[in-house]
Amino acid sequence: MGLYNQEAEQSILGSCLNGQADNIIPHIKPNEFIEQRHQLIYKTLSNMYQEDKPISLTTLHEQLRFKNEIDKVGVMYLTELATKQTYTLEQDISLIKQNAYIYNFSNILNKFQQIVKGNHYKSLDELKETFETELNDLGDTKREQLVSAYDVMVNHVETIFERKKTDGIARVRSFIGKLDFMTGGWKPGQLIIIGARPGIGKSVVAEQVAIDNALNKNTVAMFSLEMVKEEILERALSNKSGVPFQCIRTGETENFVKPITNGVAKISLDNLFLCDDFSINLAEIKSQARKLRRSKGLDILIIDYLTLIEGEKAENRNQEIGKITRSLKKLSRELEIPIIVLSQLSRKPDGRSQTRPILSDLRESGNIEQDADQVIFIHRERAGKDSEEEYDNETEFIVAKNRGGKTGRIKATFEGDYQRFSEWVIEAQQLPVEKG
Repeated sequence: MGLYNQEAEQSILGSCLNGQADNIIPHIKPNEFIEQRHQLIYKTLSNMYQEDKPISLTTLHEQLRFKNEIDKVGVMYLTELATKQTYTLEQDISLIKQNAYIYNFSNILNKFQQIVKGNHYKSLDELKETFETELNDLGDTKREQLVSAYDVMVNHVETIFERKKTDGIARVRSFIGKLDFMTGGWKPGQLIIIGARPGIGKSVVAEQVAIDNALNKNTVAMFSLEMVKEEILERALSNKSGVPFQCIRTGETENFVKPITNGVAKISLDNLFLCDDFSINLAEIKSQARKLRRSKGLDILIIDYLTLIEGEKAENRNQEIGKITRSLKKLSRELEIPIIVLSQLSRKPDGRSQTRPILSDLRESGNIEQDADQVIFIHRERAGKDSEEEYDNETEFIVAKNRGGKTGRIKATFEGDYQRFSEWVIEAQQLPVEKG
């Protein structure tokens, strides 16, 4: 109780009794008072305020007596409180909230010390996740207040005019022009699912998005549960140097020393962070993302891929995936960043005459479609087929879901030799999306 400031708590309660409730109650919670009887008094005042009851010494006394709680406070003490007022309201509110934070933080530390001493936890990951969640909840003191449309637009109109400079596309994007035009780029708080069959190039997209955003001065974190970080950067090197990936893999580099050297310099970025721990779980991904956000900042998080993530145990895998996507959506809002998650598609299209993927093809879908702000499929009609046709590299990006925006299909070129997608220059077109 060393942080307890009796005078500040008394002054705030007295001010509520003397006509200042409108300026106090919206900003302080009952559990932010440390002394128990002050909590009881303030909770009663808060309830009266919510019910539009007049607040005074007399009405507070009647309310406490009606609930048989007057003896817990004392009539004389209430009378004394009515003589107290604060003349530094904002400072006293800030002091009470600060003391409450440190007091509750100390209680959390003591609680987890007892949990650890008594070995009352199932796993280290569960312990870390619970601890971080409690700390984040403790720090989440922001409350959305009612704001007039006038105040919103005064602050927002400049953003609208600024969009012209970027063609209305967010700073975080795919850097495939027509796809970005359709989606508007990727905005803070969005969960974006990119799905494809094996071998179509979803990891190539993830790597290209990571590198291009880092080159555009965005801080990027990429978790790969399928590929080691050295291979990710070798693919990026091929992408940016123009050296065939096969030559980099086999060491046939004698004719490419200069472009490789230049490419290495280009992709050696201190704002691109990679993790290739195949056994990493959701709790650890969230923990590392939060740490990076605090220490270096974070503009986009990429995970390759969804069904390899180990999450909270559930009755079946569909429910487990649903919990993972819901948790990632919450994380995107908490960190105020877009999160890109790759997902493998089922083989259902093989049994259909039309093989383009639809939303129901998402494997172990859970709540993927519900939680995602955007669902983008990558489709190459002739992938895996014997073909001598001219445009075997023709790829479609299918925007199957786009909350608040357009859906449709755009063409792109898959340059497999260089591990990249580029604009479709032969026949640029935008096509409607198939429903399903």
